[in-house]
Amino acid sequence: IMGPRSMELQDTYLRLDETIADFLIYLDKTVGKDNYLLFLTADHAGFPYPAIAGWLVGLAELGGSILLLTGAFTRISAFCIATVMAGAFWMTSWGAVAESGWWTIPETSRLQAIAQVSLFLLALNIVLVGPGFFSVDGMMGAAPKKSKGGAAGGDKNPRKEPI
Repeated sequence: IMGPRSMELQDTYLRLDETIADFLIYLDKTVGKDNYLLFLTADHAGFPYPAIAGWLVGLAELGGSILLLTGAFTRISAFCIATVMAGAFWMTSWGAVAESGWWTIPETSRLQAIAQVSLFLLALNIVLVGPGFFSVDGMMGAAPKKSKGGAAGGDKNPRKEPI
């Protein structure tokens, strides 16, 4: 399994370290030791165990979809799906969209990005709005109650001040 602690990645880091050392020696010889400023940055977005991450994402998508279809644990399952879709967009589509824009990336990549954002927004909507009346959550009382109008459940004068 290739991950942040795999032998292949350690070999890549060793080779990168040697390449950076060679580059610094080159800069010292050509530019001068105190005549340049160098910044190095790193990205720490790797998950240490990609196989576990794959199973967790699969369970979140499959389990969350089943729970959403039945209407059970609606907000929790929608949150899991929204999180997966946000991660999928970030890992697979954000680079191309940020670099080129929505309409200049290839059509298949654009459709994938639009699908990911759409599913994220749909799931986020369910998280914020909650379950419907005919869902399992709704039948158990977890669905939001409809107010009869006014500020406090039909009361036209919520402050109880004389009119």
